[in-house]
Amino acid sequence: MGKSILVSVLLLILASCHQQETDHFSTPFKSYFTLKLKSADSSIVLKSFEYLKTDTVNEKWALNRQRYPFLNSLEAINEKLNNLLVSRPPTAEAKENKAKQMEQLQNEKNMLSKSLDSINLKILSADSILPVGYIARFQYTVIMKNGNVRTDTIGYSLDKNMKMIDWDDNNEKSIDSIVNGNRPVLR
Repeated sequence: MGKSILVSVLLLILASCHQQETDHFSTPFKSYFTLKLKSADSSIVLKSFEYLKTDTVNEKWALNRQRYPFLNSLEAINEKLNNLLVSRPPTAEAKENKAKQMEQLQNEKNMLSKSLDSINLKILSADSILPVGYIARFQYTVIMKNGNVRTDTIGYSLDKNMKMIDWDDNNEKSIDSIVNGNRPVLR
């Protein structure tokens, strides 16, 4: 009986130490999240922000993540090109303007494609074992200005020293997504 009480007390102490450790770890992320959220839309209220886990990031994973903005931009350009292809300008001037827009979009598409090809080549030889950083994942609950309550996860990139970095420019995009009622970029 005495041993079971001692084990129970030790487990309670360990659990409280772990809770204090995760609270200490999540505090700067919560402050950053709150600051960015309030600067984007002061009417959104943060109800909770909790640490979930940390995942290891290797070079291959990081390079794959860097492809997403290029892929999204290419998709948007292709959509604009398709819309221009089906449109029928009424005047000669409008036809000329359409041709200029299509040429500009095609040039942007070519530039993005070259960047993507470069990243794809790097991915082929990228290390998939050694960590280059981490992703800290948190669960948040916010109350939107219309009264809706949203709960989702958000991830923050960390370097090897566990300092927050934004190597893929997703921190601002994630906050913008939340404000617009969408899911964060990095989850």
